[in-house]
Amino acid sequence: MYYNIWFVILARPSDDQWNTLIDLIAMDKEILHGQFLAPGGVQRTHQKWEDIAAIVNSVPGATVTKDGEQWRLAWVGLRSRARTSLRNMSAYRNGTGGGPDVDVAGLAISKLYKRVLGLTGITAAVGSRCP
Repeated sequence: MYYNIWFVILARPSDDQWNTLIDLIAMDKEILHGQFLAPGGVQRTHQKWEDIAAIVNSVPGATVTKDGEQWRLAWVGLRSRARTSLRNMSAYRNGTGGGPDVDVAGLAISKLYKRVLGLTGITAAVGSRCP
């Protein structure tokens, strides 16, 4: 069976979909941290992701439609890209020899990434700086 892989790769969630996803995740500690708070967590989080998918897919101007598992993977990828962006910026600032500002160097962090890092914290991205 032939799948049009380029459509899957090029289809990106709209800014409103990302913002809605982040708003919904921010309200739920189990989803945000990926840790179960009570017995039955696997089934509960699966249902929560399906509920989140229904809400995010119904955003006006939605560019993609995904199920709960696909939105969970989208969140994991977004969180990873935000942390990588922060690590790159931190490594650039800690480098020797000066150079242009991070904005000029193209390493500035987007507003979306700043929101994600505000929720998840920066320790996972740059470490705790403890010896």
